[in-house]
Amino acid sequence: MSSYSPPSNQDMSPPAVLWDVDFDLFLDSERTVLEDRNKDYWLRPEVLLDAHRSAPHTPVVDHRECLRLWDQADLRGWFCIHFDAHPDLFDEADPGLGNLLLGRRGDCVTDGNYLLIALRDGILARVVWVAPDWQAMEDYRARFDHGNPELADRVEMLRYRDFLTSASAQWVPQRIDGAFSPGFTPLPKLAEFVECFGADETLVDAVAAAWLAVHFRRPAGDSLEWMAHRTIPLAESNAALYHGTAVGGMTTLTPSPRGPVFASPSPGFAACFGLGLDDQQGWIHGVDHLTASRPFVYLLVPADRAECLEQPLYLYHITRDRDRFQPAGAVAGFEYAAPGPVAVDGCTRFERARDALAEYGVRVYVGAVPRIHDPGLLELATRHRRAVEAHFVELLEPLGFVRWVPLRLGLGGDAVRPTGLPGRPGGLARAPGAGAGRRAVKGDGSPDHADTQLAPSKRSLDKQYPIGYVALCA
Repeated sequence: MSSYSPPSNQDMSPPAVLWDVDFDLFLDSERTVLEDRNKDYWLRPEVLLDAHRSAPHTPVVDHRECLRLWDQADLRGWFCIHFDAHPDLFDEADPGLGNLLLGRRGDCVTDGNYLLIALRDGILARVVWVAPDWQAMEDYRARFDHGNPELADRVEMLRYRDFLTSASAQWVPQRIDGAFSPGFTPLPKLAEFVECFGADETLVDAVAAAWLAVHFRRPAGDSLEWMAHRTIPLAESNAALYHGTAVGGMTTLTPSPRGPVFASPSPGFAACFGLGLDDQQGWIHGVDHLTASRPFVYLLVPADRAECLEQPLYLYHITRDRDRFQPAGAVAGFEYAAPGPVAVDGCTRFERARDALAEYGVRVYVGAVPRIHDPGLLELATRHRRAVEAHFVELLEPLGFVRWVPLRLGLGGDAVRPTGLPGRPGGLARAPGAGAGRRAVKGDGSPDHADTQLAPSKRSLDKQYPIGYVALCA
C-alpha cells in the first residue's frame, strides 16, 4: 500500500488554481449547529478573502454543489486549495471509491466525498486541505491513505498556520467557490458570511430554507439535479487500476493464451478475478445498483468452490501503464483489458481472499445455486418482482426457486434469453437499462460471443425502471 510523501514544488505546477472554501473553516468547532449552537470565530473570513476580491466568487448552499459547478464548467486537472473544517475526501459510510465507476454522480455524491470524486475523476489534479489550527489531522491522513492509496500522493493536509508559509499560499486563485453549510453554521454567522462573500436573493432564500430544515426538520426544497453519470476517459482520470490473482511476486502482468490482462478501477471488483472465476462452474459476479443507496460488488460462490476464499490473494496496482487499457467486458466502467504486458506499480497481499473481499465491501454469497436461500437475495427478487418477471424470469412460489424462461422484449422481435441458464453465463437477472454481468467464458477461458446480444435496449427501457442490476441465481 502506498505511503504518503508531500508533492514537491517541481511537481506542483497546476495549470489553474481554485479555492474551495467552506465557511465552517472560520469557526471553532467541527460539530453541527445542533450539537453546538454557540460556535464562534477563531479566524475572521475577511482575513483570508480580502486579498482576492478580484477572483470570481461563486456561492453555494451545501458543499457537494461545488462538484456540479465543476462539471458544468468542464474543469480538468485543476489544483484545489480546500479550506474546510472537514476534509470532504470520504465519509463514514464509504471511505473509498471501490464500488463507484468513473464519473458516477447522482445520489452517490455527499458533502463528505464530493472532493474525492472530483480528484479521482480528474477534475482536480491535486488537493491541499487547509484545516483550522485546532483540527487534529493525523487520523484523517491515515484513513485517507488506507482507503485510497492510489491518490495519497495527490493530497496534502495542512493546518492554516502551516499553509501561510507553504508554497501553496503564493498561488493566486482563478476562481473561488464558497459553501455556507447551514448545518454547521449558526444563523448569525450565516448572515455575516453572506455579506462577506456575496449571494443573490434566490440563494439567500435557499440558505434560509436549508437552515430551517436543519433546525425544524422542514423540507429543504427541491433536491439537487445531478448529472447522473459523466463519461470520464480512463486516461483523463487519476484512478488506478487493479488486478487480483492468486500468484504473487510479479512485476509485469502478461496476457495468457486465454485472453488479455483484465483490470478494474474498483479494487473489490478486481479482487474477485483472483478466485479463478469460471461461469461454467456457477460463479456469478457483478454490480448491484438497485438494492442499496450506493452500488456494491457482489459475488455468488459455488458451494464446491468455497475453499478458494481461504487461499492467499494478491491485488496488484497499475498506474504507469493504465493508458494501455481499453473498456472491455459487460459491466461498463468496471472492466478494462490490455492486449500486451503491463507494469505493476505495487501489490497488496491478503492472507485470505475472503479478507480482501471484506476489505472492499464485496458481498459474498456461498452455495446460492440452484436454489436461492440467502434472505437478502430473496428480498431483492421480491422488491423488483414486476421488473424481473416482465423482462427476465418468472418467479415461482415459493420464492426459493427461480425458473429461467426466454422472454420477448419487443426489440425487433428477437427472443431474449436471460443470463443464468444452465451452461450460460452470469446468472444475473438484468434490471432494465443496466449492463449485464461479467462476459461469459467457455470452459477453455475464451470469450463466449454468443451472449453479447442478450441485453435489452437501454433507450427503450430506462424511462420506466431504475438503472441497475438484480442478482439472482440459476
